[in-house]
Amino acid sequence: MSSAVRTYIHQNRKSLKTVAFFCTQDGSESNVFKEMESLCEKAPLATLKLRKKEVKKDEYVHRVKQFIAEIQSVKNPSTNKERK
Repeated sequence: MSSAVRTYIHQNRKSLKTVAFFCTQDGSESNVFKEMESLCEKAPLATLKLRKKEVKKDEYVHRVKQFIAEIQSVKNPSTNKERK
C-alpha cells in the first residue's frame, strides 16, 4: 500500500462510515485489503483488485461495473430489489 493511502486512512479512519477497496497491481499477490481493513477498523463492502495487464487491454470495465453494483446493493438494498 502506498504511504499516501496509508496516511489518508490513518488520518480519516474515524470519519469513514463505510468503505470499499480497490487497487491495481503489477505482479505479485499482496494482502493490501487486509492491511486496509486493519487500518480502517472496518470490513469493506466490496473489494476489487485489477492487474496491470487487465487495465492495459481494457478488460476491466465489466469487473468495475460488478464492483459498483455490489456496493450499491449493500448500500441500497431496497433500490436493488426494485431493479430486478
